[in-house]
This record gives sequence, structure tokens and C-alpha cells, in this order.
Amino acid sequence: MTFKIVPSAPKFTNSRNLLTGRIGSYYKQRLYAVKGNKPYEWSIEEDYELPPGLELDSETGIISGIPTEVGTYTF
Repeated sequence: MTFKIVPSAPKFTNSRNLLTGRIGSYYKQRLYAVKGNKPYEWSIEEDYELPPGLELDSETGIISGIPTEVGTYTF
């Protein structure tokens, strides 16, 4: 089973969708910013969350982990 992770604010990230993950398989995807001042600090907005099993590294913008639930997630 697969799920999608779709960025809700493409003006801050590249315009392509994130890779689709698979339950039980390691996932890793880097986010990219197009404007602003470096260094960036990445975070998930309040009332949003990543799929269960994934986490965001606030310094690198890398989402990684092993997904545990099917669904489409917006953050």
C-alpha cells in the first residue's frame, strides 16, 4: 500500500511533489527552499503532522523514517 506526502506551501519548497512512500519501507526526502535567509529552520505548522513513522530534521529539511499508515498527508 502507498501514501503520498504533498507540500501545502510550494512557494517555500520546490514545485515537485514529494516521493510516494510504502508501508514498512525506509523513506527519505529532502525539502528545498527557493527564497529567504539561510540557514533555514524547517518545521511543521501547527494543526498539521507528518505521516506516522516519519520525522522532519529541522536543520537539514530531510523527512525520513518508516511509514506505518496509509493515507494522503498535507503539511
